Amino acid sequence: MRKFKRLISAIVISFFLSQLILPLWAATEISTWAELAAISSGLAGDYVLVNDLDSESTGYDTYASSSANAGAGWSPIGFPSSDFTGTFDGAGYVISDIYVSRSGHLGLFRQTGTDALVKDLGIEDITVINGGGSGKGSGALVGYGLAGYGSVGGVYRCYATGTITNVTAGSNWTGGMFGSSRGKVFDCYTNCTVTGVSRVGGFAGHAEEGSFNECFSYGAVSGSGSNIGGLVGSKNIGTANYSFWDTQTSGQASSALGTGKTTAQMKDIDTFIPVWDIVLKANHDGQQATAVWYIDDGNDYPRLWFEYDGGGTPETKNTTDWFMFLQ
Repeated sequence: MRKFKRLISAIVISFFLSQLILPLWAATEISTWAELAAISSGLAGDYVLVNDLDSESTGYDTYASSSANAGAGWSPIGFPSSDFTGTFDGAGYVISDIYVSRSGHLGLFRQTGTDALVKDLGIEDITVINGGGSGKGSGALVGYGLAGYGSVGGVYRCYATGTITNVTAGSNWTGGMFGSSRGKVFDCYTNCTVTGVSRVGGFAGHAEEGSFNECFSYGAVSGSGSNIGGLVGSKNIGTANYSFWDTQTSGQASSALGTGKTTAQMKDIDTFIPVWDIVLKANHDGQQATAVWYIDDGNDYPRLWFEYDGGGTPETKNTTDWFMFLQ
């Protein structure tokens, strides 16, 4: 009987590995702006970024610059009315210099669906300007995120820098990473200047459901209305676990979720241990199997592992990533 139970356990584990990890091995490679934009024609697919994309990359002026699409800039993946439900593995590479000025749910992705997963991605120097319509979300990664809600999926090990602005009055959500989120988010951070009216946060404008786990933000946050927060502007039943914001650089003393820390505390490894998988930058080598973060203690905020090693670095924690989302 014991051998039979072991056999059943092995079969179950093999099934999950085949369903969750193997699809990424056969993922469609993304190497150009045109290929990134084409994901909108295959929203349920599996994709992997194989190099950085920025203003010097072929096709930038056509797809992601301030002159693209008659001045509207980047067309968010899934825009104007569809959800991304596939997987996107950033593989430690960075997408930079996106400009988008439209109305609707805005970000790299318009909206992520219940099965979507995005991981190991950097977004730098993004500019998002949301100019109209009530009930719209603006964020660097996702305007309105359902990732991980009710199914396997979520956002893991991503960061974003840039400027996120929503100039429309009414029921809107403006955040550094997400306009609004209902998903499971692990090990992410933002340094975005975020400006809106109501429901404005350094990491997310609104947390409808789901959770933020070991995340932080330190960009400036401002709003002319209500529900302005350092990490999260407003919430329904969303939660934050061991997640922080910088009360000094954000200009915000309160948040709907998370714990406020001073700049000095945010640059101190003692703020994050023992819960975070974090090591000193000086001890980086040889820690790949266990660490997600490293920190130049006393001098800088925590950084994700791939920021040290660069894109395309072999990742040794992928198997545990997927089972984390099953919790």
